[in-house]
Amino acid sequence: MNKIKKHLPLFTGCTEERKITNYGGGVFYGNDDIYFYTYLKIINIRDGYTGEIDIPVFSKTLSEITNDFGNDYQFVQTQTFEDLYEFKQSYGYLYFFFEDEICTELYITLEPIKKCEERYQKLVK
Repeated sequence: MNKIKKHLPLFTGCTEERKITNYGGGVFYGNDDIYFYTYLKIINIRDGYTGEIDIPVFSKTLSEITNDFGNDYQFVQTQTFEDLYEFKQSYGYLYFFFEDEICTELYITLEPIKKCEERYQKLVK
């Protein structure tokens, strides 16, 4: 958390780790629609993000996403994260959330989101 705050100091919000709020804590850039959930080890980028992504994903359909990332994906639902499409990559996992059939959120993790979910559920109990 401190590394993110040091290198990207213009955050709009921050929650201590191991708190129930904000999925266990993190550093948030609400004006830029990018959220670092440090306890869960998840980066969440939303469709209001104005930075660059090498392969644009927002406002694309699942069919268009599979053209870019392949057809090897799984539909994933957890108690916290619903209706995500998981694409395994060499560096980790990409998860896409669709609203009205277009991508509105991207989650990036090093491990399956179900493991992140397990970590959060242990904290909540």
